[in-house]
Amino acid sequence: MKRKLAFVMMVTTLALFALGIYLIFISRNKGEEYSHQILSQQNYEGSTLAFARGDILDRNGATLATNDVVYNLILDPSVIMTSYRDENDELFYPYKETTIKALCEVYGYDEAELTAQVTEKAEGGSMYYRCARHLTEDEKLAFEAVMNVDEDAPEKAQERAKKIRGVYFEREFKRVYPYDTLANVVLGYSNADGTVGSWGIEQYYNDELVGINGREYGYLNSDNTLERVVKEPENGHTIVTTLDFQVQREVQTCIQDFMKETSAKNVGVVVMDPRTGEILALGTDSQMNCNDPTDLSAYYTSAQLAAMEDDEITELLSAKWRNFCISDTYEPGSTVKVFTVSAVLEEAVVDPDEYSFVCDGENQIAEAVIHCNGIHGLVNLKQSLMYSCNDTMMDLAATMGIHNFVKYQRQFGVGMRTGVDLPGEADTSAEAGMIYTEDNMGPVDLATNAFGQNYNVTMIQVAAAYASLLNGGYYYQPHIVRQILNSDGVLVKEFTPTLVRQTVSASTSSFIREALYGTVEEGTGYPAQVAGYEVGGKTGTAQKYPRADQRYLVSFVGFVPADDPQVMIYVVVDEPDVENQDQSIYASSLEQKIMTAILPYLNIYPTRDVAGTTPEETPQGETTVPGEDNSDGDSAETQGEPPEGGGGEGDGGEGSGEGTLEEPTGASPSYTENYPDGIF
Repeated sequence: MKRKLAFVMMVTTLALFALGIYLIFISRNKGEEYSHQILSQQNYEGSTLAFARGDILDRNGATLATNDVVYNLILDPSVIMTSYRDENDELFYPYKETTIKALCEVYGYDEAELTAQVTEKAEGGSMYYRCARHLTEDEKLAFEAVMNVDEDAPEKAQERAKKIRGVYFEREFKRVYPYDTLANVVLGYSNADGTVGSWGIEQYYNDELVGINGREYGYLNSDNTLERVVKEPENGHTIVTTLDFQVQREVQTCIQDFMKETSAKNVGVVVMDPRTGEILALGTDSQMNCNDPTDLSAYYTSAQLAAMEDDEITELLSAKWRNFCISDTYEPGSTVKVFTVSAVLEEAVVDPDEYSFVCDGENQIAEAVIHCNGIHGLVNLKQSLMYSCNDTMMDLAATMGIHNFVKYQRQFGVGMRTGVDLPGEADTSAEAGMIYTEDNMGPVDLATNAFGQNYNVTMIQVAAAYASLLNGGYYYQPHIVRQILNSDGVLVKEFTPTLVRQTVSASTSSFIREALYGTVEEGTGYPAQVAGYEVGGKTGTAQKYPRADQRYLVSFVGFVPADDPQVMIYVVVDEPDVENQDQSIYASSLEQKIMTAILPYLNIYPTRDVAGTTPEETPQGETTVPGEDNSDGDSAETQGEPPEGGGGEGDGGEGSGEGTLEEPTGASPSYTENYPDGIF
């Protein structure tokens, strides 16, 4: 027995010795290969380093959209639920209770609920659970103060900190709009990750604003050591807009004051530099907050919102974020009479010094009798604009003919998108049923188009065309962005004014400016006078379809100085909430308030004495021109049906939701059928 035991011991010793020798051999010859295999089977979790979405600035560097650093609370359930067996072979969790209690104390979580969530994630093998998002720096530091204590802390706190495991914070960015509603429909908003922009600049320039996430991850080096590598994120580009913060603020303030005093279905304002096509401000009556883009509390009570279906809320959000200035179409009214006058001047159809016309209050066109808003008597070409005479416009259009009229409509961009760098520009083409063509325009259509009815435009279209009439005839593409900079402030791209075409000659431009100066001094635009300034402008009152409803859209285009325009404002008030909507004063007075507020800021100074320039107010708060009808000439019973799709809000295009077309009836309406008396 002793010999047998000795033999077994000897064999065992030799086997262990041989195994040791073999392990040394493996370590020397294949150790690196085996180390790679073992380490490669380990799980080295990488983490994403978020990029910062590019800022959006005004023309002077004021921040309109930026980012705040925030933190996501990340839990590693596999670490929190680490377990051991004690001396009684029962599972023991050294970190679970302490960690969860600390989270509940700092952030107010329900302990039972959080425990259940962590347990469920751990059982699923999760090592990454985003427990909370967008914590502030203070909220992050509050937990770190419990988790990371120094050596001078009480022993109890140190012991507790050692048992808090599996909690860390992930740095991220939150999109912030410092001025909430300022330039809301121009800016739009982005999603929580900063990867997708909705509406406005955030959508149109999304590719430039979006950056590239970085990454922190582990790998094995040549010494088989696990190393951490950080690939830094690439932040998005900065967008420098043409907007002016102060001008934009004044525009929106005046609009909101107007909505409180008068209200309307829609209000839009475009402020432009007519010399370059740069948009200084673009505002609507929208009160949507870019920081909380789904909040409708400015329009509805909590009880009303609670009663709404999800589809209804989605539709309302789309409507409130829709940019009326570029996404809605309407019949423009008398503001575009300048196009008719400019066309006859360019074609030399009439001599501006010799032309005269007797307005007797109506005009017989084919089988229809079209009325003016009054009897103006003998008027010359300038007075036809000053007193906004429909009768004269119909005569001028008939004189130049359909071919020339349609040619100049296209010259001014009617029926064509401007290409403004914002999403959702409406389609006002003949294919969309918004305008007539030379093939389907009849004598009555020509007559009504001559004073701005029966075809549809957008605000940005009219603004761009007007700018060309004021600056000497040069049509610049309207634009909202000046520069794109990288995250270090280095210029990536610059947008210089883009000259598209010449619309009219310098002499025609001069004539229009002079006539519109007279319109404000002595004609229908009198309420737009600004004390100390020479203001030019044109009123508009468009009767909406169906005509019998007596609904109106009023507008005004104003510019200063009259002889060398440096700023132009186009105001549209859609269905003012008053009994008599056909008063252009609702637009011209709003324009006057905006102009008064912004001219000193823009360093445009008065050129004449202030006394005697304040409009006379009537008891109803309306300003009238002595001896003149306060309407601008296209609000009487003078309109037929618009072409198919015309007369209402048009399709806003991509990113703007569906438009509402008011009772399309076809491009060649039957006037005897719709107006049996032959008068419309």
